[in-house]
Amino acid sequence: MARFESPFVNREPTFGLALGGGAVFGIAHLGALKALEEHGLRPTHLTGTSIGAIMASLYAFGHAPEAIRDACSELDWWHLSSFGWSKYGIMNNSAMGDFVRHHIGNRHFSESPYPMAFIATDLASRTKVILDEGDVATAAMISACVPGLYSPIERDDQLLVDGGLVENVPLSPLKRWGVDFVMGIDLNGSRRRREPGGMFDALVTAFDIAIDSHTQTQLAEADYVLSLDLADYDRTDAHQSGALFEKGYDACSKAIETIRKQRARKAPGLLGRLTGRLGAAQPLDFFTGRNGRSQDAKASTRRV
Repeated sequence: MARFESPFVNREPTFGLALGGGAVFGIAHLGALKALEEHGLRPTHLTGTSIGAIMASLYAFGHAPEAIRDACSELDWWHLSSFGWSKYGIMNNSAMGDFVRHHIGNRHFSESPYPMAFIATDLASRTKVILDEGDVATAAMISACVPGLYSPIERDDQLLVDGGLVENVPLSPLKRWGVDFVMGIDLNGSRRRREPGGMFDALVTAFDIAIDSHTQTQLAEADYVLSLDLADYDRTDAHQSGALFEKGYDACSKAIETIRKQRARKAPGLLGRLTGRLGAAQPLDFFTGRNGRSQDAKASTRRV
């Protein structure tokens, strides 16, 4: 049900952060989260696709960005991959789920301090699936199941793979929840290209190139996008974790004042509406009907 919100009562705007996919580049998310924390800009809602889902899982359940970086620094794709025969291939990424579960335990979305959701793709119906119920580690593993590298995960009548195919920077759950300020972090912001460092790097790079066009269109829905230039790094070498962390931290630190101002314009109530509307030269709309995360918005494998 829509909620009446007095135009004269101000509150802090809700802050939704969407962590995009990009393999090992995801460590840059941690640097950005650290910069936001230092300036008192913690998200109130969190979404992730692929590596963004892995990072969101660990962060939501209390791990500091530096601790997550250190836990990831010694990993490589062979640590997070295993041979597992199915009719769709010979490799799976169950080790990714085990990695998340090792650090957060058997936690469910309902236990998260943040409303949180991940994105997957159903190959059977060619549709987006929002994962926001049930076991967090399993959902993160599904969201990071890169097609062509790992076998799809069979679940009921679905064949689930990496959500990057449909929404690499997952803004749509944040918009659906009615979050005031929506920010995305795009790990593939560089227009520069470099020669891949190996087979896995080549495959993941090709995947990101293939989805780039619709990702850029979707990013237009964000209030702010932190677009990172990580073209000098290998997408599969976690030993670059220190440098990737610093890249995310530095880029976000430089953007803090812009983020703060954009977020302030989204503040509900008279002051926020004046700030936002005057800049856009549009009439004031004093009545709003924003929803929080309602029960009917939940579905662990909703097709969209």
